[in-house]
Amino acid sequence: MARHSVQWYLCKVLRISGYVFFLVVVLMIMSGLAMTGRYGFGKVFSANMGWKIHSTLKWPVIGLVLIHSIVAWYLSFRRWGWVR
Repeated sequence: MARHSVQWYLCKVLRISGYVFFLVVVLMIMSGLAMTGRYGFGKVFSANMGWKIHSTLKWPVIGLVLIHSIVAWYLSFRRWGWVR
């Protein structure tokens, strides 16, 4: 089995973190709308459940933003030739 380069693994981390980040942000928006009761999301989650989901996802969102942005910056700098 051929070994892959570090850039290959970083691209996979970037893609997976992007997908997970997108899903977490959608869930966070839905829980925020459930807390306010707008657009019928109060029927999907109660306001209390929306608050619990919203407060639980705060740190995962921060972690995903950091992982995704640091890897993207590094790969961009590699592509532009600023980092070897």
